[in-house]
Amino acid sequence: MPSAAGGVIFQITKSACTASGSEPGPTANLIGRFLVIVDFHSTYTTSGIYLTSMTANPLMAEFAKKIAHVDLTWGLWLAGSIVPGVLTLLTMPWIVMRMIKPEIVDTKPAREGC
Repeated sequence: MPSAAGGVIFQITKSACTASGSEPGPTANLIGRFLVIVDFHSTYTTSGIYLTSMTANPLMAEFAKKIAHVDLTWGLWLAGSIVPGVLTLLTMPWIVMRMIKPEIVDTKPAREGC
């Protein structure tokens, strides 16, 4: 996982799970399992959107230049990745919600507690 995901985003997700009483084990299905899977997939989706967000991306751009003689600039990378990336970010939580239905679906109490 990229460092921002493990150092920042996952910590926020973990805190939300703990605040909801959802820990690994018997209470994971309350909401924690859902949040962690959405966190994981959204992190990797955003890592693919930006050329400089993951070490493998500039390597792929370099391979494209050497092998296919295509110069993938930062803007060209973004133009090619933004539509599938945003579509993934919009649909992935809904799909995960259908596959892993959390027991807690109303997060209004959590928002009111802030």
